[in-house]
Amino acid sequence: MVKEKLLCRLEHDTISANASISKGRNMEPFLPVSRPLVVLNPAANRGHMQRYRVSVRQRAADEGAQYIETTRAGQAEELARQAANDGRALIIVGGDGSVHEAVNGLLAAEKRVPLGIIAAG
Repeated sequence: MVKEKLLCRLEHDTISANASISKGRNMEPFLPVSRPLVVLNPAANRGHMQRYRVSVRQRAADEGAQYIETTRAGQAEELARQAANDGRALIIVGGDGSVHEAVNGLLAAEKRVPLGIIAAG
């Protein structure tokens, strides 16, 4: 019963993926292509990211995801845009600034991809 409800919910989400969003823009539906991208901002949380760095890097490796640490401002936005253009899910690890950059990158690409957020700021 629960599995059937989940399946119906997933089917509904897939159907509604073609719906337009604010400002009259249409986004392409998400079709998984390759492994997810995990982006960690080492400057988040005032630079105290070692705990996250170790566990996220290990989990990304275990799950077959690509792991990248940002080295400059604006890089998360560029990586998010490229991930969306490549049809890759994105997981951002950082604070509100990192999430802001990632969302801007995804919106600029105008493609739907899953976004995971690990709040670490």
